Amino acid sequence: TESMERISDFAKDLAFTVLRGEEIHPVLELAGEETNEQVLIVKVDEDSIFLGKRIGDLTFDDSIGVRIIAVRHKDVWVYDPNESIQLEKGDLLLLSGYREGIEILEEAEEEAKDIE
Repeated sequence: TESMERISDFAKDLAFTVLRGEEIHPVLELAGEETNEQVLIVKVDEDSIFLGKRIGDLTFDDSIGVRIIAVRHKDVWVYDPNESIQLEKGDLLLLSGYREGIEILEEAEEEAKDIE
């Protein structure tokens, strides 16, 4: 729907503002709070639930409402990454989604690190 596209566009713009190291204007922060949209950057390390997975294998968009906006793979940022990219140690994932879905992923990453 049109409203979902606007939310997605907002998240993408906000994420790239963060990646460029620019300060987020307070109005943008407020707009993000109103949409319930969150952005998360995850570093893939040896304990990550994402290590060794292909982008195409990560299907949490349908289940928890979080999608991959971009990935930094081999030191290159790729927007809307190809499903065949296999995640390696040191890669960064730029994720966007509803607050609840982001929290689920954060908890899963923490649990994976606690097991080690």
